[in-house]
Amino acid sequence: MTSVGNIQQAESLTPPSPSSVRLPTGTGLLAALLLVVAFLCTLGASPLLEPDEARYGEIAREMLVRGDWVTPTLNF
Repeated sequence: MTSVGNIQQAESLTPPSPSSVRLPTGTGLLAALLLVVAFLCTLGASPLLEPDEARYGEIAREMLVRGDWVTPTLNF
């Protein structure tokens, strides 16, 4: 009888199958969509803060104009 008890105990220690733990696919997609919408709604709501953020923005703009993605310049 002890061997049967050990087998039953071993079966109860097995992890649940992945299909029983998964959330429905629609729930994950809905959560991701809500996060993207929340991010995009607040994008651009506040201006660049002086002096650092404007400087970083200008450096990125100059890199785009020059086509040089390696060397950051300011006031070229």
